[in-house]
Amino acid sequence: MPLSMLMRPFSQEEFNRRRPTELMGINAWVLSPEDSILSKLEWTANRASTIQLQDALNVLIMQWDVLDFEYLNHWARELGVNKDLDILIEQARAHR
Repeated sequence: MPLSMLMRPFSQEEFNRRRPTELMGINAWVLSPEDSILSKLEWTANRASTIQLQDALNVLIMQWDVLDFEYLNHWARELGVNKDLDILIEQARAHR
């Protein structure tokens, strides 16, 4: 069975939306900013982590102008982290 069939829909989206980049001379794949935010919120839903929340907030602030908020809101609802995303969005707006 292909690995893609074993992955949940959000994981498939994360994988499909990853971006190639170069980090310190090494080619690598990184998550889209939206998927990074969602993954960090999902992580904190299961474990208390102020570091992950701060990281998610920083990505939100730094990438604000290019974020796909429709995508963010859709997957936040699917993952059950929409309330946490709403809080982060309000915090990010305060920094703008």
